[in-house]
Amino acid sequence: MDMGSANMKNGPGYFSDMGWKANETLTRDYLLSLRFSIASNFGNGWGLTSTIAKWHGTYRGDTTIRYEDPNVRANVRMDARMNLAVEYFHEYATLGAAVTLSYFLPIDVSAVFGTPWINFGGEATYSVFNGTWDNFSVGVSWATQQHSALSFTLMDKGETLRVLYWHPIGQMKKGAVAGEVKRRIATKESKLTIGCAYAINPHTLIKARMNQYGYFGAALKQEVQPNTFFTISGTFELQALRKTPRIGVALEHNS
Repeated sequence: MDMGSANMKNGPGYFSDMGWKANETLTRDYLLSLRFSIASNFGNGWGLTSTIAKWHGTYRGDTTIRYEDPNVRANVRMDARMNLAVEYFHEYATLGAAVTLSYFLPIDVSAVFGTPWINFGGEATYSVFNGTWDNFSVGVSWATQQHSALSFTLMDKGETLRVLYWHPIGQMKKGAVAGEVKRRIATKESKLTIGCAYAINPHTLIKARMNQYGYFGAALKQEVQPNTFFTISGTFELQALRKTPRIGVALEHNS
């Protein structure tokens, strides 16, 4: 399975993707519920993804229609609320906008400038109902020729600093390690999370992560048939092993 080490465009990427390699290692596949999803590609850049998940005893579903070509990425997500997002890609810049059809009608705008190796950008949320800017973030990202990646993001109107680092392991890049530090500037409170991932073979991926509070997570992702993946994960509190671990299961199919 791909560790995300070589899929770089000739441009700075999208703000929502800043630090994506570390995010993939630290957050993706760690589930706390049951989830089933089907993704279909229709050609010419069009695709459809449908997901059903159980959360707190209730089943919820959403459908996303997406379009992507070398210069534009757009998606419409329909659940309890409808979200429309469009991102434009250029050799040295990307621009994005998204709107959620809810009571406050928030609009997100973003921009990133640079190259695949070093770039900087920002994102802000404007509430049409209140006429105020509710949130903003700015960030900078570096990547090396060996595909290590480091990013700094100032979030929550400058109240939180987030640092992400990702590094591949081995000449074949079958594994990766990642770390995240979040620091609340006002309270000087920090949170550290470290994790790793390793592809045992082209069909099997194992992952683990742990934070400073003793929460440990592990995940196993198996390609059971071509383009069909089964994932099981668990989260444990090492300081309270008598507590029941939280288990998540997912089945995904991409066509």
